[in-house]
Amino acid sequence: DSINFSDIVNPNVFSFQPANLLQTIFYRVNIISNTGCGSANTNIIRIKVYPLFAGASINKSQTICYNSAPDTIRLLTNPIGGSGTYFYQWQIYNGSSWVDIPSATLINYSFLATTTIKIRRLVNATPCSDVSLEKTIYVQPPLSNNTINGNTQTCINTSPGVLTGSLPTGADGNYTYLWQTGPSATGPWTNATGVVTQKDYTVPVLTTTTYYRRFVTSALCNGNQGLYSLPYQIIVRPNAIAQWVITKDTACKPFNINNTVVSPVINTITNGSYSWYANNVFYGNSATINPGYTLNNAGDSVTIKMVAVSLYGCKNDSLQHKFFTIPSVLTAFTMSDSVGCGPLTVGFTNNTPNIGFFTYAWNFGIIKALI
Repeated sequence: DSINFSDIVNPNVFSFQPANLLQTIFYRVNIISNTGCGSANTNIIRIKVYPLFAGASINKSQTICYNSAPDTIRLLTNPIGGSGTYFYQWQIYNGSSWVDIPSATLINYSFLATTTIKIRRLVNATPCSDVSLEKTIYVQPPLSNNTINGNTQTCINTSPGVLTGSLPTGADGNYTYLWQTGPSATGPWTNATGVVTQKDYTVPVLTTTTYYRRFVTSALCNGNQGLYSLPYQIIVRPNAIAQWVITKDTACKPFNINNTVVSPVINTITNGSYSWYANNVFYGNSATINPGYTLNNAGDSVTIKMVAVSLYGCKNDSLQHKFFTIPSVLTAFTMSDSVGCGPLTVGFTNNTPNIGFFTYAWNFGIIKALI
């Protein structure tokens, strides 16, 4: 206390360095005259010793995904001892020394991490201070290299085959996949059908242009930390459509079955060209017209076929029709009787070949009959 004092061993020195103190101590100096003139005490000083100070420990090291926030770094135990008033400063290791993190002076600390760091907390309770053990925030590299390759177009009602996804990089090296589909590059997106959790994806039969994308995640890099590929468009192409206009299918020889007789209805959306056949023998191809075929003989016929050739290599379409030349006129008939008593009824039978191609006028001399 400040009343009862005891001598310090070997006190006769001009200055004095106390040993480590465990409690508050009062000091004074008793000055004794070398000439026997008595002694005098100096003023009393107090060295206050605060309770043993411990700045508390912080929670464990963590591994996180790139540009994500680790769990808040917080106290595991409260600081004790010292003056009882505590001030905090979080510090980061820059590779050679510990530096203060600006404005990081709260009891706990939250932040986004883009690289692996070492962190600790300094606690001051003037005149005491203490630092926690360092903790490491391990930051996995960001997910990247998520691309898709495959056929960019297919024919309607067919599958374009397999979409091949690249092998991603980043995170922990173990990846999960989810394939999604949508009607446009902006969605709306839904999970695709079939097996959708593999690196690659087999596209089903398509009837309309469709977009696909792949979502890559890892154990830690998921949700907003997962990585979508760019949308991948598969264009669905139409099959060819055969349409034509026929103005007549019968004529006298020579019958030039040209573009004025039968012509294609041009469809530049589905058709690339038109191939023409006479009795299945090719006679020409054009993008716009019928090259023409001639029947030179009377009483002849031919089947003309037009094949609309797909602009995109999809299914072709075809039409066919039969055309005729009028046969030569060879009039013939027979009579039921040629002699008899009157009145005599005589029947006449028309035996003209190809009878259906003609009309007939009967001449019995004075009286004519048109049938």
